[in-house]
Amino acid sequence: TLDFDNRPLYFYKNSEQAVRMGPWKAYRKSPRNNIELYLIEDDVHSDRNLAENYPEVVQKIDSIMKAAHELHQWYRDPWESENDYQIKIDKAKRTKNLQIATRPNGL
Repeated sequence: TLDFDNRPLYFYKNSEQAVRMGPWKAYRKSPRNNIELYLIEDDVHSDRNLAENYPEVVQKIDSIMKAAHELHQWYRDPWESENDYQIKIDKAKRTKNLQIATRPNGL
């Protein structure tokens, strides 16, 4: 059986990545930035970056970020440059694969 309580959760949006693993929360603005590490039970506002104090946890989370990210031809790859992403957007427009963002209920 799987232990869902201890399974890491991976999130990403554009180039930002985050992992929730046990008592830890990790965040990285982009793959070119360092991972920030917070012990959320003691630091609910993420004010104290503990990455330097726990390099083994940062290394584990970095490997989770790399392994969990699944690439798709139209999704933003956190490791790609802004220029490469713009090329992807332009290709999506040319091939009519760009989805226009809409807000629910006209918001």
